[in-house]
Formats: sequence, C-alpha cells, structure tokens
Amino acid sequence: MAQMPIILRLMDNLKEFAYNNSFHSSIGMSPFEVLYGKLCRTLLCWSEVNKKVLVGPKIIDETTHNIQVIKRNLKATHDQQKSIADMHSTDKVYAVGDQVFLKLLPWKCVVCFRKKR
Repeated sequence: MAQMPIILRLMDNLKEFAYNNSFHSSIGMSPFEVLYGKLCRTLLCWSEVNKKVLVGPKIIDETTHNIQVIKRNLKATHDQQKSIADMHSTDKVYAVGDQVFLKLLPWKCVVCFRKKR
C-alpha cells in the first residue's frame, strides 16, 4: 500500500506528459510546441542534440510568430465547426394558433415563464 501514491504520481505525470505532447487539432500543434517552439525531446531522439537559445528580440519574434500561427489555426477550426453547425440549423417560423411543444427545465430559468404583472 505504501507504493500506491508513488504509482499514482507516476501515472499523473505520464498523463500530463501525454497531454502536453499530443497533437491538438484546434491549435495545429502540441501545447509543448506552442510553449517552447520545438517538439519535446524524448529519450528516443536525444541523439541529435543541437543548442538553440532564444534571447532578446529573437524570442519576441518567435513568440509573436507562434501566436499568429495559433490564432490562424483556432480561427480555421472555429470556422469549420461553425459551418457544420450552420448546415444543421434551421429557421423556424410559427404562426398565431400553432401548437408547439415547450420543454421547460425546472432548474433553468423557471422565473422567465411567469406572467408579468
């Protein structure tokens, strides 16, 4: 039982690593790549070590470029999701005397349907 917290911490670290290094389609890259501007170096790819240090204006330019790329990817994803949602939406027109089914949820805005005095 004493090793259980260690296992849970290890699993938590592995889940965080997997999340931060997996490709996110909304931003077009992994969160690690967004933050550091390069892919995460795992033990499998340590053979090609190069030293890249960003300082001064270079880091500002790199960060600005990354922000623009992320914004473009988010906008493209948003536009794609909006176009799919717009295809499924329809405008409904009701005439006086039409009978419609009104679904009320008691925990949401019950007060909205009272008669105004």
